[in-house]
Amino acid sequence: TSYMTTSAYAESVGDCPDVRGTVVVYLHDFFDSPHIYADLVFTDFWIWICFTIETLQAARVPFYLKRHPNQVDLSAGVVSELKKKYPSVLFVPDGVTTRQLVTGGMACAVTVYGTIAHEVAYLGVPSISCARHPHIAFDFCHTARSVEEYAGLLKQANQLSLGDVDIVRKQVLM
Repeated sequence: TSYMTTSAYAESVGDCPDVRGTVVVYLHDFFDSPHIYADLVFTDFWIWICFTIETLQAARVPFYLKRHPNQVDLSAGVVSELKKKYPSVLFVPDGVTTRQLVTGGMACAVTVYGTIAHEVAYLGVPSISCARHPHIAFDFCHTARSVEEYAGLLKQANQLSLGDVDIVRKQVLM
């Protein structure tokens, strides 16, 4: 996407942690518009990320958080608060690309509505979202319509399938 500072498919620029079988939760810019798309399951990104962390922790699903590459300066303060509230949560180092995470064996991407869903789908990884999004008409993103459905998807996030990668790639390119 043209507005991103770094392409999801960029070459490696940092040391990737061991993400084999883990879920990567892609943070949104906390000062972005959470209601840009309809049917948002959560009222804002803070409530969403707290629920996501607590659900994954309770289900013992291994995960990392990845900061949004275009976050505004104010979001850095929110991320600091997040680290204080959840000190054991692991973050992907900022220089690590999505391509590295996929190559490293990540199992699933989680987002509210981000373009990361089609970026990882093209690379063969399923995703979970919880709002209407630009790729909702396609099969490659598991989209929750309620908090309960979202929790259920999170609990099995590292076991979800994507489907036929050739069909998925065609859908992504559409």
